[in-house]
Order: sequence, then structure tokens, then C-alpha cells
Amino acid sequence: MSRYYGYFPPSKVNGHAANQLDYGLFKGRLQFVAPFDPDQDQGAPHYILRMQANDAAFNVAVNSASSVPNDQGDERVLQCIVEGFAHDLLKDLEALPEGLHREGIPKLDYLRTTGLLRLADLKPIPDVDTDGTQYDVNDKYDAIFAIDTTQGGQAQDYFNGRAHSSRVFYANPDDGVIVYTFGFIYPTNDGLHETHMNQGNQRGSHDSENGVGQDGAVIIYKGGKYFAVFTAFETQEVPTDDSSGYPTNAAQPLVA
Repeated sequence: MSRYYGYFPPSKVNGHAANQLDYGLFKGRLQFVAPFDPDQDQGAPHYILRMQANDAAFNVAVNSASSVPNDQGDERVLQCIVEGFAHDLLKDLEALPEGLHREGIPKLDYLRTTGLLRLADLKPIPDVDTDGTQYDVNDKYDAIFAIDTTQGGQAQDYFNGRAHSSRVFYANPDDGVIVYTFGFIYPTNDGLHETHMNQGNQRGSHDSENGVGQDGAVIIYKGGKYFAVFTAFETQEVPTDDSSGYPTNAAQPLVA
């Protein structure tokens, strides 16, 4: 079964070049997390989920900040967390076996998937808490997973699809947590990234990610309920073209 939550055909999954990017979904059990530490971690800020399915490890990179600041120099991502998430697509997700999937999955689209989210609920959130409010990307994920970073973590090798580095991972205390991650699959098939809105980028370093029916997200089943985490960037613009995912001539930034 190949079910689409929208009206776009498979040949239009990526408007820049059909099938250039490898969109998929990974369903697995959460094993470890690695919050981003600006004092130790190199590269773009990401919160890492290390999951397991069929005795194989799988890494998922979740953006903590934008690599392209807006006109005011703001690098914060836009994020919406829905606790108690409910949607018809959950039935499809529950029916999937654990592991990596390219076919027979919902093709998420922030603009076209009915009832997925309200764009107005996407709010700027920093990658690092600077004022003690416990309001950053690390804090939000740590809270959902009940991660206690004061107990100390373990340095482990991490591969981001291009290079290896060392990250400090913390064990997930609840082995019943199931995570569904949507995004673009690494060529090595052992990880996934771009777990955010993948359309509305102006021409530049990220416009090749534009398309319809290929937005990323993280959906978590924990404690008998679902959490959905949607992420976008302040530089992305809407509405977008129904075929290419590029901003239309009348498009405006998600956050002006």
C-alpha cells in the first residue's frame, strides 16, 4: 500500500529533481539520546536519537538551530510539540513493522496534509537555554523522554551520514518508547536527517530540499499517548507551489 496524505503523485515527491532525495520513515525503539552541547559538539546543532529495530542501530538527527539565519541574524528553529497527538495516519504507523520504510508510508506535508498541524503553532525556540527557563530544543526532548542528564552519559561514536564524531549519549529509561521519524535517509541506510519542513526554501543552499509530500517530523509513542514534534525554519516561506514546493511569488516567511 502506498498512501498519500495529499494529492501529489510519486513523481513529484521532490520538485527540484524527482526522487533526488531519499524520503522515508524509520520506526524503532529509542535506546539513547545525545543532546547538543555547544561547548563540545562540532558541526551544526542537532539532537540525536539512537534507535534500534531488528537488532540494528539507527541514528536520527533533529535540528536544534538553523544553519541559515534570518535577516535579523536569528538562528532559532520553529517548533511545535503536540502532546496527545491524534490523526488518521497513526493507524498506518501502528501497522508498520519496525525498521526503515520507503514505500507504504504517509507522505507528510505541513501545508497539504489535512489536520496535521497549524502553522501558527510553530514558535521560535533556541538550541541552548541561556536564562534558566528550561526552554530549548534539548529541554523539550529531554522532558518527553524523561532523560536525566545529571546522571552522566557515555561518549559514543556518531556517524551523521558524512563523517564520524564523538557525542555523549544518555540511556533512555523507558524501553517501551516507540519513535517514528520522517526525513531523508542517509546513503548508508543507517540514519535519517532533515526531520523538518522540506519546502518553502528560497534558491540557495537548501532549495534542493524543496518538494511536496516529503516533510519531516518526529512522532513519539510513550506512556499510552502520542507526541508529535514539527520543525521548520524562519527563512522558509509559504505558500508553496503544488508541484515543486518552491515559494510562490506571493509567499511570505513563516515568521516575518
